[in-house]
Amino acid sequence: MSFKKILFRELEFIKEESSLFALIILAPFFFAFFYSSVYTAKVETNIKIAVVDEDRTELSRTFTRYLDSHQQLSIYSNSLNYSEAVELVKEDEIPGFIFIDKNFEKDIKQLKDFTLPLYLNNTRFLTSNDINKAVNEVAATMSSGIKLKYLQSIGFSKDQSMAQIEPIRLDIRSLYNFTESYGDFVIPGLLALILQQTLLIGISLSFAKEIEENRLPELFQFAKESFLIGSGIKIIIYLVLFAAIAFFFFSVTFDLFKIALIGSVFDLAILSLFYLISVSSFGFLLSTFIKKKTAVLQFFAFTSLPFFLASGYSWPKDAIPVLINWLMYLIPSTSYLNSYVNITQKGQSLEGNLMTLILLLLLSVVYFLIGNYRLKKLPLH
Repeated sequence: MSFKKILFRELEFIKEESSLFALIILAPFFFAFFYSSVYTAKVETNIKIAVVDEDRTELSRTFTRYLDSHQQLSIYSNSLNYSEAVELVKEDEIPGFIFIDKNFEKDIKQLKDFTLPLYLNNTRFLTSNDINKAVNEVAATMSSGIKLKYLQSIGFSKDQSMAQIEPIRLDIRSLYNFTESYGDFVIPGLLALILQQTLLIGISLSFAKEIEENRLPELFQFAKESFLIGSGIKIIIYLVLFAAIAFFFFSVTFDLFKIALIGSVFDLAILSLFYLISVSSFGFLLSTFIKKKTAVLQFFAFTSLPFFLASGYSWPKDAIPVLINWLMYLIPSTSYLNSYVNITQKGQSLEGNLMTLILLLLLSVVYFLIGNYRLKKLPLH
């Protein structure tokens, strides 16, 4: 049977090519666990900040204690001067500090406006955003408490005082990613990208080996003189292997790192199958242009990060230039990542993501047919 012959031949290929074995068997698991473990904590806690307290009053010390009690903050020191705090930020000892000027307690007790400077190292914008949010929460809580005591002291009831303090209250309710975890956001995307890149490299290396070592006639013979059958069987072999890896990712890895999977597992499986087929066809097509094994590795080394950054997963699509946005839909991960999040994180059904399935199917057919056409045009030795 053609399938059996090509299967054993492909296994021999993988055995001969150590880089191919490492990239399609070891790399997916290594990268999945390595990248996911980096975000195990998911949210930042106990971020070190300093307080430059020039007021040295009971109220400024109370404010410092409130900051230190917030789960995201930890007071590195409250005995520094301004110059010392700036130097610590410069040396990356701390990501930011708060400056409490003189008259802090006096002005607040007189209900005067008081500006509290917060200095942040915005080269680390995620940490800066977390500090900014935490300090604002503490400042708002303390400010409300002071105003509440004052209003009650002049005769207002507690409810009346609260209405004066907050005439409009914002009730923020998370629909998805309830813990506001960066890990829950980035890990699923990384797993999908790992699947794409390792499968692309595996498929491309395998076909590049065929071309570079002049083994296409052998494949042609085993496939009953049909490149369509030969390339199709090779792709199916890698498809089955990576389907098993995808199953491992979405079961074991999601469970191990406590990643939410709200939607239907069946819907995710169908979507991922279409994704893997389109990635396989894309890798097959690329191998007819990149005919050297070393060139395959070099190409994907340079394109992995751009594929991810331009996919719209880590940066809003509306902020990406229109031309790049459209071109990126030629890469299977661009449309897949959007629907992937819709199913895993938002609980959407497959019916709501039919356009993605259609696009992935279209890419699969077009890439596979063009790849076969180009393969037939290559000289057989």
